[in-house]
Amino acid sequence: MECNIKIVKLKQVLPLGTFPKREHNVRFFYHRTDGCYYMYDEKGCEINLTTDGNIIAIDRELIVGSESLTDDTLVCIGLKANYVHPSRGIRNNTCGCQDTYIRAWTYIKDLQDFMQSGHIERDYYRVTLVPSPEEGGIVGCSGSAIVPDENSDGFRFQFEAGSRVELYAKPVQGYHFKGWKEFHTNEIMSISPNWSFTIKKDMDLIGVFEKDEAPIEQFYINVNADPANAGYVVGAGTFPKGTRHSITAAAIQGYHFTHWTDSLNRIVSTNLQYDIIVDISGLSSSNYSFTAVNGKLTVNKKELTVTAKNHEITYGEEPSANGYTINGFVNNENESVIKGLENITYIIDYSQWEDIGKFSITPKVDGLSAVNYSFKANSDGILKVKQLNIHLSGIIERDYDGSEFLFDKNLFTTATATFTAPQNPGIDLKKLPYDIYQYISNAGNAQNFDSANGIAVTPENGLFSYAFGKPIEAGSTYKVDKVTLNNKNFNLTKTEVYLKYKTAKVGDKFYTIEDALAQSGTITLCGDASNDSSYVITAFAKLNNLSGTAFGNYKTNYEYTLKSNSTLLLPYNSDGLAINSDSDIINCATAPEYVYSVLIIPQEISFTISGTLDIGGRLSSKGGDFNQARVKQHSVVYNNGNIVVTNRINSYGYLKGANDGLVELQSTATALDIMRVYDWLAGTEAIQIHNADIFPFKSYSIHNISCKTKITKGAQYLAKAALNVQNMLLPSDPITIVGASGSMFTVESGYIVKTASNADSNKASTDLTSITGTNQLKGQKDIITLGENTVCHDNSITLTIKMAGFTKKITTSKDYPLPISYINLVVPNTATLKLNAVSYLFYLGSSLKVETGGNLVVEKVSVAFYTLNDCISDENWEKNRVKYATAEGTNDYAVDRTDAKLSIDAGGTATIKSNASISGCITATNSQAQLIINSSTSVTVKVPTDLIAHNVANDIDKGLIATGIIKASKIEKTYTAFGDIMTSQNSYTQRDLNAGTYYSTKIDSDYVWFKNSATITYHTNGGTLNGTSGNTTQNITLPSGGYISSNLPKPTLPYYEFNGWYYDSALTQKATAIFASCDLYAKWTPIQYTIVYNFPYDECGTLVNDSLSGTEVKTLATPRQQTITVDGTEYTFSGWYLNSDRTGDSITEVSAVNANKQNKINVYAFYRGGTYTVNYEEDPENLLHNNNLTAKKPESQTFDKGMAVSQSELQSLNSYNDKTSFMFYFAGWYLSTNSSKIITSLPSTIDDDITLCAKWIKKAQLKIELPVFENGNRTGNTTIYDTHKYFYKQKTDPIGIKNLLTYIGAGYTVPENYKFIGFNASSGFTATQDYSDMNNITTRIEVGATSDVLTITADIRKILTVTLTMDAKHKYFGQTKYFKITQVIISSNSMYSTDKSNWLMSNGSGSVSAGDRNGSATQKITFYLIEGTNANITVTVDSVTIAAITFYPPTPQVNNCTTSDKKSPFRFIIGDNDATISWT
Repeated sequence: MECNIKIVKLKQVLPLGTFPKREHNVRFFYHRTDGCYYMYDEKGCEINLTTDGNIIAIDRELIVGSESLTDDTLVCIGLKANYVHPSRGIRNNTCGCQDTYIRAWTYIKDLQDFMQSGHIERDYYRVTLVPSPEEGGIVGCSGSAIVPDENSDGFRFQFEAGSRVELYAKPVQGYHFKGWKEFHTNEIMSISPNWSFTIKKDMDLIGVFEKDEAPIEQFYINVNADPANAGYVVGAGTFPKGTRHSITAAAIQGYHFTHWTDSLNRIVSTNLQYDIIVDISGLSSSNYSFTAVNGKLTVNKKELTVTAKNHEITYGEEPSANGYTINGFVNNENESVIKGLENITYIIDYSQWEDIGKFSITPKVDGLSAVNYSFKANSDGILKVKQLNIHLSGIIERDYDGSEFLFDKNLFTTATATFTAPQNPGIDLKKLPYDIYQYISNAGNAQNFDSANGIAVTPENGLFSYAFGKPIEAGSTYKVDKVTLNNKNFNLTKTEVYLKYKTAKVGDKFYTIEDALAQSGTITLCGDASNDSSYVITAFAKLNNLSGTAFGNYKTNYEYTLKSNSTLLLPYNSDGLAINSDSDIINCATAPEYVYSVLIIPQEISFTISGTLDIGGRLSSKGGDFNQARVKQHSVVYNNGNIVVTNRINSYGYLKGANDGLVELQSTATALDIMRVYDWLAGTEAIQIHNADIFPFKSYSIHNISCKTKITKGAQYLAKAALNVQNMLLPSDPITIVGASGSMFTVESGYIVKTASNADSNKASTDLTSITGTNQLKGQKDIITLGENTVCHDNSITLTIKMAGFTKKITTSKDYPLPISYINLVVPNTATLKLNAVSYLFYLGSSLKVETGGNLVVEKVSVAFYTLNDCISDENWEKNRVKYATAEGTNDYAVDRTDAKLSIDAGGTATIKSNASISGCITATNSQAQLIINSSTSVTVKVPTDLIAHNVANDIDKGLIATGIIKASKIEKTYTAFGDIMTSQNSYTQRDLNAGTYYSTKIDSDYVWFKNSATITYHTNGGTLNGTSGNTTQNITLPSGGYISSNLPKPTLPYYEFNGWYYDSALTQKATAIFASCDLYAKWTPIQYTIVYNFPYDECGTLVNDSLSGTEVKTLATPRQQTITVDGTEYTFSGWYLNSDRTGDSITEVSAVNANKQNKINVYAFYRGGTYTVNYEEDPENLLHNNNLTAKKPESQTFDKGMAVSQSELQSLNSYNDKTSFMFYFAGWYLSTNSSKIITSLPSTIDDDITLCAKWIKKAQLKIELPVFENGNRTGNTTIYDTHKYFYKQKTDPIGIKNLLTYIGAGYTVPENYKFIGFNASSGFTATQDYSDMNNITTRIEVGATSDVLTITADIRKILTVTLTMDAKHKYFGQTKYFKITQVIISSNSMYSTDKSNWLMSNGSGSVSAGDRNGSATQKITFYLIEGTNANITVTVDSVTIAAITFYPPTPQVNNCTTSDKKSPFRFIIGDNDATISWT
C-alpha cells in the first residue's frame, strides 16, 4: 500500500480546529485489512482514504520545507477524502466533509514511521451502531465515549484504546432483540442486548431486532447459588411455555455441587441429574386411569475440540503458535465457561534452523476445565516455516599479486560480503549452524559496467564481463549482478556486491585506478611482460549509482583527474621504468616486443591529465634492418573516451584509441612521441649527407600516439629519435612537431587533429587498434588535419645530434628540404595552411589534400611530390635503405608505393605564389577544385651519390666529416608539376602545369584540370555577333564550372532562329560548357511564316492561307471576287493593305519583314465603293473669352467607306491651346453618340455620315500673391493680383520679380535687407526654381491638372548678417601666439553673399574668404545668409604650438546660433536673426 506524503514546515502555528491537542502526537491513521485508512472530522464523521488518496498539505500559509527538518519538528498535514457511511455509502455533505481537507498536527518522526511501516498505533477507536430495522428499537452506548452522541444521529462513538465499552439494545413493543452482528462479516458477536467488551479495534455493529410472533405464555426461571460465593449458575430468564431450557451450576475451588432445590426448598436434582417430574393432574379419560412414574435425565459433559490455529513463521525465527480455536460449544456458550485458557501451551514439531516445511502444532488441554465440557486436543494445526528473504551486500577487495584468481564462491566470505535479513531484523544470521557462503552456486557475471552503458566485445573497449567460475583478468571495479544460493531455506532478493581488483599502486598500497587518482604522488600500474599475452590490464569502471564511502572517489559523471603533483606511470618492466637508459637502448635490439601494462579508458570516461602520464617503453636503436627507435617491451594506454591534457604525456610506449577516443592537448599541454627512422645510415654517412645540404633520412613515422589527438593553439607535440652509430647512441633533442617557433607547424588560431592509419590500405590490419599490435610498421601513416577555421603555418625545425666530440644541428629551410614520409596533411573546410618557411619533399604514400573550402598557400619555398618512378631513378645510391624497386617481402621493401600527390576537393583552393615552386602530381578529387600557380612549376632536388663508408673511415676522415669538409657527392634533378589537363571539350592528357589558375571537372570517371583562360573563335555562318558579321574571336575567363553555353553570346540572323553553338562545323556536337580554347559554329533554322488573307465582306469570298520561310518574298494572291454588291452599293477590289484600317500604301507582295510576333502576316483586302461625311458640331460660339475672342467652327470632310481615318486627317482646334489669353483647352473630338470617349481615329467600319463634337476643358487662371511691406518691414499682409492668363498641361513661362509687369501690369520692389528666392505654387501644382542667376531668380509652374485658379506666392526672406570675430590668443612661458580663422564653409543648398548684391548657392564646399589675421589685430569676417533655410556653417580655427606643446582655441561665444563642438572645426546652426560668433 502506498501513500504519498508531502512534509512541509510551518511559517506560523495555526489553530487546530476541533481536533484534540495532545501532549505529543495526534495519531489518526490506522491500517485496516480492507486496504483503507480511516480518520474523523471535527463532527465525528468518518473520513475514508483509499490507497489512491494523497496525504497533502492544505494550508496556503504553508511552504515546502527547503530547510532541514528534525524529528521533533511539528508539522501540519491534511487529507482530502470523502465521508463514507458503512450502510449508506457516500454521504452528500451531511457532515460538511465531502471533498474537504482535514487538518491535524503530528511530528516528523511519526510521519516517517508511518511512511516506513504503513501504519501508526491508534490512540482511539470508534464504534458505529446501527439498528436494523430502524423501527425495531434503539441501540446505544453507556460507556465513556470521547465523542458523545450529539452530532452523529445516535450512530457513532469514539473510545480510547483499551477502554471498556458497554452497549445496550432496547426493542420497542412488538419487537425482540436477536443479537449484535458485525457489519463487514455478518458474524453474530453476541445475543445479549447488554454487551460489554474491551475495545481493540474499530467496530461497525448492527443491532438486529425481530418482530414478535403471537403472544405465548411465558414462565420465569430464577437460578441462584447457595452460598452465593461458592460458584455460579447460569440459565435464568423468561421462557415460552412448552420450551426446554437448561440451567447450569459450576462450583469454584473448595466447593462442589450437591443438588438443585425449588422455591419450596425441595431437592429436585443431584449430581447434575435433573429429575423429570410428570404432572398428570390435567389428564382424564373415560376408559383409562393414569399413574405418574417420574424419570431421570442424565446430562453428560460435552466434548470440546481444541485445535491450534495454522501459523506461519520465517526461517530463523523461534517456533511459536498463533492461538487456537475451540469447536463444540452449545447453547450459544463460548470460551468464557472454560478455565485455564490463559495457560494453554503447545507441542510444536519443529526447532529453530531446521529446514523449512510444514509442521504440526498440538495444544495441551490438560490444564483446561469447564462444568459442562470435556476437552480433546487436535493435532491438525499447521506451522508453516517459509523462506527467509535475505540480502547479500559488500565489497570484495583483491590486490594484484601476479597469480590468477577465479570468480567463484571462495571470493565471498563474512569479511567481504554480508548476508542480512532487513525484513526480519530480529533474526541473527551469525547464529546459523553452517557456512552459508558454501551454498553459493552461481553469481551471474562480474561486470565493470552497467548493461545500459555498453557491451563487452573485446578487451580494447575496456568493458569486461566475467562468468562465474572464470578468472578475473582486468584490474577494475566489478558489480556482481546475480548470486544464486543452493539452499531452500533462503530467498536471496537483493544482491549488491562489488569486487575491487586493485592493480594500481601508490607507495606499497594497492588501489583501483579511481581510488588511486585521489591519492598524491606516483601511481604505478601493475604489469607483466613475460610473454605476449601476460600483460596486466587496468580499466576505469562504468557503473551507475555507486554510493557509500567505499565509492567516494568514483564520479557519477565519469570525469577523473590526475592531480598536478602526481604522475601516472605505466612502466615497461618490473623495475618501474618509463624509458631505458642510453646504454640499454643499444643493447635491447633483440628483446621481444611484449606489452607489460595496459590502461583502458572506456567510452564516456573523461580523464584530465593535470600531472604527468608516463607510458613506458624500452627503445632499441639498432635492428636487423637498421630501424631506429624501435619499441620493445612497452605499455599501452587504450583510449575510447576523452583524455584532456593540461600538463604532459610521455608516450615511450603506445597511446592507442578507437574511433571515439580523443586526446585533447590544451594550450598548456605537452605530448612526447617517438620518431622511428627506417633508413638511418651509420653516423658518418648520415653526416656526409647532411653536409651536402640533404636531410640524412627520408623514411620515418611518428605515431606511438596513434589515438586521435587534438592539438590546440599553444600546445606542444614533440618527437624523440634514438639514432645509432657503431653501437653508440647519438642522443638527440626532441623535435617539435606542433608548437611555437622552431616547430614543424604553428597553430595561429584553432587546432590540429593528428590520427594514424594502418599499414598498407589494401590489406586488413589491426595493429593500430589492438592492444598487442605494433605502431611501428612501414606504411603506417600519420594523418595531420587542420581544424575548421584554423590558420597554421610552418617553421624551420632543428634535429640536434650529439656525437663523440662534436654536435651537429640539422635545420630545415627553404634550401634544406624536409622529407615527408608516411604523413598525410589535410586542409579542411575554412582552414588555411601556409607553407612559407621550409621546402618539402613528399615521398611515396604521403600526400597533401585540400578539402572543400580549404585553402593552401605556398610562398617562398619549394614543394615536390615524388612519384614511384622518381624514387626508383634515385636508387643509384647503394646505401639507400628504402628500396622502391625491390620485391614485396624483403626487409627494405617500401610498403606504400603510391605516388605522393597534392589533391584538391571541390571548393578547395591551392595557391602557389610567384616566389614559390611546385612539382609532382597534382590531382582533383571532384569538380570545381581550384589550383592557382603564380610561379615556377619545377623543383630541383639534390640526390646524394658517393660516400665514405663508416667501416673504412679513419679518425681523420671522421674529423673532416664532423667539420663538414667531407660531404657526400650529389647530383641535382629537376622535376615538374603535372596533372591531367583538358585538351578539348571531351579529352585530356597528362601534361606539365604552367603558371595560371586551374579548375577541375569530370570526364567520364576521371577528374581533370582545365585552365581558367580560353580563346573562342565564333563562326556565325552568315549571322551577326556583337554587330560584326563573319568570324569573331573572344578571350574569356572560365569560371570553376566551365563557361556555360547559356552564357555564350547569341548571334542574330534576320528571319532565322539561332539553335545554339556547336563544337564542329558539321553541327553534330552541341556545345554545353567550355573548358578549353575551341572553335564554335552557329546553327540556324529558317522561321516559318503564315500569310492570312482578310476580307471586309462575306460577299468577297475567301482565300486559303499561304506561307513563306526565311528571307523568301511571296506575291499575294488575287481575290476571286473583284467586284461585289453590298446593300445595293457596288464595291471594287482596290488592293491589299497590311492593317485592318486599310491605311498607308497598298502592297502586292510580302516577306518576313511584314510578320507579327506570332510569325503571321495579315493582309487586308480593300474594296472601294461609297463615301461618308464627317460634320463638326457644337458650335463654339459660347466659348467666349472676356476679350470676346471666339473659336472658329471647322468645315465638314468626306472619306471613303471601308478605310480608316487617322486623327491627323481630321480637323483640329489645337491652335487655341497655346494661347494663354484663351481660357479653354481643346482636348479632341468625340462622337455625338458617345461624349465620354475622345476618339483617336475613325475606324474602317463606318458606313454612314457622322458628327464629331469638340471637347473643351477649362484652364486654370494664374494669380500672383505678393507680400506687403511698410517702412521696409513685413506687415504679414499680402495682395493677390489676377493676371488674365490661363494654363493647362504645360509649364508657364519663367516668372520673376523683374518681369511681373507682363503679368499684373505693374512692377514690384523688394525692400532692402530682403531677398526674393522664388514663387511657391498652390496645392496641385509644381514649382521649379531657376537659381542659375541668383540675382534674377525665376520660377516655372507645371500645370498638369484642371483647377479654376493657380495661385503663386512670392517667397521673400530676410537677409541675415553673420559676423565672426577672432580675438583669441595663448600665452605660455613668455610666448604669445594668436589663433586665426582659416576656413568658413557654408552648408550645401544654402544661399550666401558677402555684399548682399551678388548671391551664390553653396554646394557644400562653398566658402567665405577668411582673410588672414594680421598679428595681434582682431580678425573679423562678415557674410550674409537667408532666414529660414536652416543654413549652418563650419569654421576652422588653427591651433598654436608653443615649446612643442599644441594649444587649441577656446570655446566661442555665440548669439542666435548654436554649437556643441569644443574643438575646431566648429559647426554652427544659424537661427532666424543676425548671428555673432566670437573667440576672445
